[in-house]
Amino acid sequence: MSAEPGLRFDLRYDYLNQNEVRSGTGKVNNWPLVGHEQEVSTGNRYFTAAIDYSWNANWGVNLQLPYSNLQ
Repeated sequence: MSAEPGLRFDLRYDYLNQNEVRSGTGKVNNWPLVGHEQEVSTGNRYFTAAIDYSWNANWGVNLQLPYSNLQ
């Protein structure tokens, strides 16, 4: 949201490459666990389109349309 009045458009693309198994903040060394499926890599792609309209510094509205492409 902007403090200035007016209409704004925003297009955003985010990519997350998850190519290692982690637990908390550390990497898991003993993978694969017996009896569990092993996922080698996941790529997440997020597209977000947004429209923002502000009447003044106190009032405005923001509409976001997300789309995710998980591989």
